[in-house]
Amino acid sequence: MKSIACRKCHAKKIKCSGGRPCQSCLHIGCQEDCIYPKRDRQVKVNQSYVDNILRENEELRMALSRQKTGSITRASSSPSANTAASSVAPDAETQLVGPTESPNRNPALRSRPWFQSIKSSNVPILIGEIADAAFATRCRQVLSIPKPDHQPRVSYPHDDQITALAQSDIITPNPTHARFLLRSALAYIDGRFHLVRRSEVFDLCEQFLLNQDSLSTVLRCEVLALFALGELFSNRCSNPAIQIPGLAYFSHASKAYSILQERPSVECIEAAMMLCLFSLCVNRRHSAYFLASSAVRLGVVMGLHFNIPESQLQDASLRQHLNWIWWTSYVLDHTCAAISSQIPSISDEDIFVDMPLTMPDAEKSDVDKFEYISARTQLARLSKRIISSLYGRAQQPGPFLQRVQHALRDLRQWLQALPVTLQMKPEPTQSTPENVRFLHLAFNQIVIVTTRPILLHVLHVQRQSSRSTSEDSRSHISDSVRSLAHACIRCARNSYTILIDLWMEDFFKTFDYFNTQFLFSAATILAISSLLAGIGDTGDVESLELASQLLIKLRDAGSFVAVELCQHILALKEVVQNSILDPSLTYLMGTEATEALSAMEPSETLGPSVLSVPSIEAFLLQDELEFGDFDIMFDIMQQEEHY
Repeated sequence: MKSIACRKCHAKKIKCSGGRPCQSCLHIGCQEDCIYPKRDRQVKVNQSYVDNILRENEELRMALSRQKTGSITRASSSPSANTAASSVAPDAETQLVGPTESPNRNPALRSRPWFQSIKSSNVPILIGEIADAAFATRCRQVLSIPKPDHQPRVSYPHDDQITALAQSDIITPNPTHARFLLRSALAYIDGRFHLVRRSEVFDLCEQFLLNQDSLSTVLRCEVLALFALGELFSNRCSNPAIQIPGLAYFSHASKAYSILQERPSVECIEAAMMLCLFSLCVNRRHSAYFLASSAVRLGVVMGLHFNIPESQLQDASLRQHLNWIWWTSYVLDHTCAAISSQIPSISDEDIFVDMPLTMPDAEKSDVDKFEYISARTQLARLSKRIISSLYGRAQQPGPFLQRVQHALRDLRQWLQALPVTLQMKPEPTQSTPENVRFLHLAFNQIVIVTTRPILLHVLHVQRQSSRSTSEDSRSHISDSVRSLAHACIRCARNSYTILIDLWMEDFFKTFDYFNTQFLFSAATILAISSLLAGIGDTGDVESLELASQLLIKLRDAGSFVAVELCQHILALKEVVQNSILDPSLTYLMGTEATEALSAMEPSETLGPSVLSVPSIEAFLLQDELEFGDFDIMFDIMQQEEHY
């Protein structure tokens, strides 16, 4: 390498010996002026080389920042918190991938996807962390030492059983029984989803009864799918080991649907959505996701994600039907994707069709249905964005609490924009339509999904601080975080109240996937609330007990969904009861904190008040949130594999 002369030697154009000072400067006595110029040659390197250096530099900075934050926080923590923290070794798999000053990941998510090995599969299964059962497992892991494993889903009709039924002869119901099954299916579908036009379905059923061979394969599939749904929802109790209601019809309908249509029709989409609903209700969630995705993709092939010109389709009623069918498939696709923690089949940026529309001269029943479909579609689009923002693996802009704030603002706006016909009264009555209650249950569920990571964080902080009575242990929970946790609990109580009313009014179907899911989700939050509110608050404990009993009744009646969820709620109840009976535990959000918070808020839990209580209003109005205490605890728990 070529040597560099000091400035003095360079000016005199003499050889420089190097060093500081050099021999020449030392000889003339100007050691302080012996200065070397900075060498900054321009060299050519590949862009990938520079990118690799920058990435490695950023990773080293983040690792150093995590170590500093961890050491500072541990030094200032209470003795009991230090003991608990030192008992768990940090794991690189659970560390954050971002600056610790503004964490961008959901507290309920690890840095890598959650895989679990099971005996029945050669490949580890992916555990969807949006799912209610996965959240229940996270709660048990926070409360238990050692941490329990997730209980995999095994309760559903297996492929071999469906294949065997599809190869056997189908027993066609007599006309009276067929019409009964059709009415039973439509009674469940009409209130929640737009899948068919009633008049056409009854005509189709009559043609099937006269001569089913005269119908196309797709039309026979549609009739059999309706029979399957009708038999499922008209049954109150069954023994799955002997006979699963509607499974024989479903098997033959699935066999007919398996023939790919080169030029799909609207009947293909209708059949796919019916089979999707049946699959969900017998707990075949992945099959339901495939079928819902198929319905959306069939719609894309038909161009239903665009507006069909009136000049090319003059039948206004059919245009409306196609529009509603598209958005129903969109809602089902999003719903099944969220349940299984999968990716929706189409991006909103690729949809150009108008939102659900109605004809100018429509009857009142059609207007009411239009308002419901429109509100349900808007909620699905909103939920899709929220889940992507809060549970997505891609790096998200802004801290997690800020994204929660934006999500709740959007949800409150949706709730306030509901037409009067879709609003819940302060007290549910039999005059409230079932589909309106279903809509608000779906709303409550997305609020719970939005806020329950915060509740899990509060539960963990309470657990870590349970053996400390110092005020330092309480400072980790800010008012904003406490308000979000309380909002989650309020929504769970709201859902619980609605579901109990549906059960008492005999609207709670044994094999209904959605109501069973909502009941389990609410019960999980009530289980956490029974700890955070202290032993003196018996309301949530009693509600948890009743919800568990109802799930057991559904399980004993043959519900595959309840069989899976019962094992989770019973395991969580056991952990919660052990925690309540531990006399050494003191609770961070104990009776005093709960009473202080409740004194600010109205007593009712239904209607718009869920997101309109003073504490939530204050949180939503903040321009700059104070993330400090939440962020520090979040970072430490991520490093120590507490989440």
